[in-house]
Amino acid sequence: MTSLRFTSHVRPAVGARLGAPPAGEVRHRLTSALTLTATPQDTAEVTGPELSVVGPESVIGVDPGLFGRRTPAPGVTDAVANDLVSVDVSAVDLPWRFTARAADEQGRLRPWMVLVVVEASTGRLQPGAPLPVLLTRRRELPDLSESWAWAHVQSAVADPADAGAVPGSDIARLVCPRRLTAGRPYIAAVVPAFGAGVAVGTGADVDPETASGPAWTVAAPGDGPDDPVKLPVYLTWQFSTGPEGDFEQLVSRIAPLAGEAAEGFGSRPVDVSAPWPDEQPDPARAGAVLHVQGALRDISASGDAPAPPESTDLREALADAVDAGAPAVPAGGRGPARPGALAPPLYGGPHAGRETVDRTPGAEDQDWLSALNLDVRHRIAAGLGAEFVRRNQEELMAYAWEFAGALREANRDRAHGRLSERVAASAHRRHVATLTSAELVALSAPAQHRVRSVRRAQLGVTAGAELHVSRLADGFAGTAFARLTRPSGPVARRAVAPAGAFPGSDEHMPRNVPRPIGLARALTDASAIRGLAGAVSVPVAADVVQEVPPPPAQPVAGLVSLQVQAVSAAEDRLRATRSLTSLEVVRLVAEANGYTAPAATIDSGLDGLPFRASLRAADASEAVSALVDTGTAAMAAGSLRTTLASLTERSASDEQGHLLLHQGCGPDVGGAGVRVDAEGFRQRLVDGMNPDGLVGARLAQRVALPSGLGDPHSTEDLTRAPDFPAPLAMALLADAPDWFLPGLSAFPTDRVRLVAANAPFIEAYLIGLNHEMNRELLWREYPSHRRATTFRMFWPHPDGAQDLPQIALFAGGPLGSHLSADAGELVILLVRAELLRRYPRTLLFMVPARAADDGSPAGLEPDTTRWSPPVFALPVDAATTAYAFRGSPSEIVGPPGAYFVFQEHAYQMRFGFDLDEAPLNSWNDLSWPLVADARGFASVNRAIASPAGSDLAWGADAAQTAAIALQRPVRVARHASELVAP
Repeated sequence: MTSLRFTSHVRPAVGARLGAPPAGEVRHRLTSALTLTATPQDTAEVTGPELSVVGPESVIGVDPGLFGRRTPAPGVTDAVANDLVSVDVSAVDLPWRFTARAADEQGRLRPWMVLVVVEASTGRLQPGAPLPVLLTRRRELPDLSESWAWAHVQSAVADPADAGAVPGSDIARLVCPRRLTAGRPYIAAVVPAFGAGVAVGTGADVDPETASGPAWTVAAPGDGPDDPVKLPVYLTWQFSTGPEGDFEQLVSRIAPLAGEAAEGFGSRPVDVSAPWPDEQPDPARAGAVLHVQGALRDISASGDAPAPPESTDLREALADAVDAGAPAVPAGGRGPARPGALAPPLYGGPHAGRETVDRTPGAEDQDWLSALNLDVRHRIAAGLGAEFVRRNQEELMAYAWEFAGALREANRDRAHGRLSERVAASAHRRHVATLTSAELVALSAPAQHRVRSVRRAQLGVTAGAELHVSRLADGFAGTAFARLTRPSGPVARRAVAPAGAFPGSDEHMPRNVPRPIGLARALTDASAIRGLAGAVSVPVAADVVQEVPPPPAQPVAGLVSLQVQAVSAAEDRLRATRSLTSLEVVRLVAEANGYTAPAATIDSGLDGLPFRASLRAADASEAVSALVDTGTAAMAAGSLRTTLASLTERSASDEQGHLLLHQGCGPDVGGAGVRVDAEGFRQRLVDGMNPDGLVGARLAQRVALPSGLGDPHSTEDLTRAPDFPAPLAMALLADAPDWFLPGLSAFPTDRVRLVAANAPFIEAYLIGLNHEMNRELLWREYPSHRRATTFRMFWPHPDGAQDLPQIALFAGGPLGSHLSADAGELVILLVRAELLRRYPRTLLFMVPARAADDGSPAGLEPDTTRWSPPVFALPVDAATTAYAFRGSPSEIVGPPGAYFVFQEHAYQMRFGFDLDEAPLNSWNDLSWPLVADARGFASVNRAIASPAGSDLAWGADAAQTAAIALQRPVRVARHASELVAP
């Protein structure tokens, strides 16, 4: 922590050599002398030139930027009367730079400019040349013979024992010793202190006889107190003082609310004798009055006052009126329900999923919905919340649409997506799922390498890859072959079916008529293949029912050749990776077609390879590029050669050494490929071409959703209720202050009252807000639902904590029991005082009291970690603030209870003295009656004995004067029992 150090003055070294100017001269003249040493025995003194020292006669203005903080600030209307006026100067030596004399024997040095403060009624500013001038009277000005005491230098030091100051912390300060009068306007001005400065600033000739003398005198013979004085001004500002009293005095004025002012405080009377419009007063309810509390209640009342007996019939009347809005169900439950009547709102009904209230006597004790809607006092609170929404609906909806962002555009895209999804699903169901395997292969030819027919956890094989490793020739499943052999294509038109080629259809078709032969017919009708063998001059693949056995040495379709050699170069590793990836594809296809034994053989052979984990984690049909790019295909040549030898065999007829699957894999999985089950493949292909989820995946790529908003892959509409983070206590306080705290408008000044949060009122108010806001969102077609909780904050929590959970999640319980602890269990100290208006940065703490032997409070808890700042401070007006603390009234009032500590904010330096004279136990007790002279100025010539234990002396020098006049921040503790009872 840094400390302050005061210095009496700072000036250049040349100033120490100054004396009085020669007779008839305005400026000092100094002669410099240099001593030259050639050897220890040979020295010579050389006299330098004579120089003139610049004094105040050379100053015709000061840059206003050299002046810093001014106390009081310009334009202030409630300055503290017992404080001294001051101004900071950033150039540390400026106040003494042009002083035309040296310091005296006690080290006192008069500044060449001083700060004066004059009453606006006796002083006047007017233009002048070269400087504006201040016209005033001599009695308004301080005694310049003591000006040395009211200018000093302030430094910040990290260690009081260290002489060094914190770099950049030095500032000079000018102080005016005048005592101000409460409730008056003043003019503050920085003016020259010597006659030469006055002459130059007013454009007059400098008189050598008076140039080094004071700018004015207060006790010279012939001088009267009302003599006019004309002074040039370097800096000026104006302010006014407020009522008399400093922080300590203003705190002492605060007292508890008591007497007639406390009568009726905290509740408002509500006449319920005629609750319905145009209703004749019911004699049975004549004079029925409810005393309704607001958001804050007096601690002397634990809850709302009981309702008078005359108003008990209101419960049934309210129940009938509210239930009338529910749809009427016909007797026996047959037929459509009749719409409900136009009725008072059932607050919170949509959130609770109910349309009627519970009429059971005493249900309000555990049913918040019934308590809210059947008690007039709670309906008033909910109605206040609903009225806030109705009055501010345009601003609220503007924020809601801004909160929604691009939600409408996203829902529009999702609506288009739903339409596309349903159209695609219908087309798939009618035109894809009904095709045969061969027709489906022809139809899917352009997309076979994008449609997965095999799915195994994270692995997958596309239909193209499965056909690639099957026993069907590669070209037979391609787009070119499908286009060539389409039913109305050129080949089909030229093909002639021989007799008997199509059993069962000859009686409907003449012989030797060109018959269209498509791929679907060829793949599904084996007899047609055999019959067309000599008639069709185009290649026709073997049918998928595998009636024609494959040649035993046919290479595996789709497997990449790999020369059996050391795998070291990058291209060799690439070929190895492709071959083993193809083996992985063969394994998956074999497993999908039910050949578990060959699949297990391949799986066991592949286990243990260095890149197997990466291969299994990726799409097997797309793993080649990923494995090569990431470098995971690098492996030992011996390990690769051993694995390939166990699974494959070399073709004797192949000079390149193509690898074939070993015959040990079985007759269904061999060198010719995998025997694919036609119907199983068709079903897998149908499932793979199912558009379900594809539109959502496409939408997820186009629309980025915030976390928690919804499923990005879904095409259902998004709903997002707006979240209004504003504290609603501020809205209630602005719209209906007497419902925030009944009697608040009549709360007197300099009074305090301990109140508590009224949880049922707050909860009812928030539910009413949310109920009406959901109705407004529904009316504006906002993408939300009627059970949203859009307003959840009542108190202004600095951390943004929520006071109300989701209303739809309420599981019963009495009204007010659902609020968070920080909302419903707060004790609030309401303070309306001149102190807060004059000192808006006042700090307030609640400090536990130490208990004496008899349990009474015995002072503050010394452990400052137990000192509690307010949970929040809610400003009501310039002089009123509600400070909220956690705790119960009984704990705070005690015994031993707690203290409320009012602390002055030490955000700026203040100099001054107390108003009332008191024993001088420390310099902080120094008062104006002790220091003021007959003219009302603090005088350092007053004889004041130093308090015991102090090493400071009044009037010793400017540094000690500043340390004595410095006003320390005040801390005043008042026990809670003093603030709640007279």
